[in-house]
Amino acid sequence: MAEYKKRSYFIRRKEALTMEEVVEEYIKSAKLAAGLNTQRVFAAWDECSGAGPFTLKRYFRSGTLYITLSSSVIRNQLSFQKEALIE
Repeated sequence: MAEYKKRSYFIRRKEALTMEEVVEEYIKSAKLAAGLNTQRVFAAWDECSGAGPFTLKRYFRSGTLYITLSSSVIRNQLSFQKEALIE
């Protein structure tokens, strides 16, 4: 009978990563960063302008947010606040 050689298997431990690092790596690998940034811009628009309920369409392209409003009165009010909204 052949002798059974006892083999020991070692699992190399990698350095531990924080959850933040794991999530960032997943976002990069799944190419989700652009979509998440767009959602952040939309949320900021709703919070800063107060015109979220009146916003019909919105899209974010090349660093510019384009919106379509349902109310001309709101559009006029926002035009007066344009500089504050840009900041």
